[in-house]
Amino acid sequence: MKPHKHAELIKAWANGTEIQESYYLGNNGWSPWTRFRGIWADHPMTTYRIKPSEVAQWRKDFAQALKEGKEVQYLSCDGWVKSTRTLENWLNPEWDLYDYNKLNYRIKPEPKPDVVTYCSIPLATDLIYFGFLMSSRQMDCDNLKLIWDGETGKLKDAEVIA
Repeated sequence: MKPHKHAELIKAWANGTEIQESYYLGNNGWSPWTRFRGIWADHPMTTYRIKPSEVAQWRKDFAQALKEGKEVQYLSCDGWVKSTRTLENWLNPEWDLYDYNKLNYRIKPEPKPDVVTYCSIPLATDLIYFGFLMSSRQMDCDNLKLIWDGETGKLKDAEVIA
């Protein structure tokens, strides 16, 4: 016989554990489940959970990042977006997140710095010359400074060195 969908929660409740319920799959907040009438609602928009007793470490890490002035982001269909969750939200074990999987959140990475390279392009009057070397150190013979975007790798700026 297949166990009931909520078998583990039913056992926990029978042993005195506090159960919480939420409508709209946790997006409407959590409240104590106190309406046992011999059935567990099997509505697709109702969900149950064991009341969390402690804040998960990954949420503590995001709270610490906020304290340090870093930006916490969540993954939406438009890409990574700044989260509006407050420090209190992250540290409240009963506060549920719309997508409460830690994989849907991140601390915004520091932007990669621009890359500066130098090279020497000689004058070639009768042919096109493509053989030049680039270096991150400037040499006496270099006549061109190139600045590359650290995030995209695209050329941002070029400066002729006199």
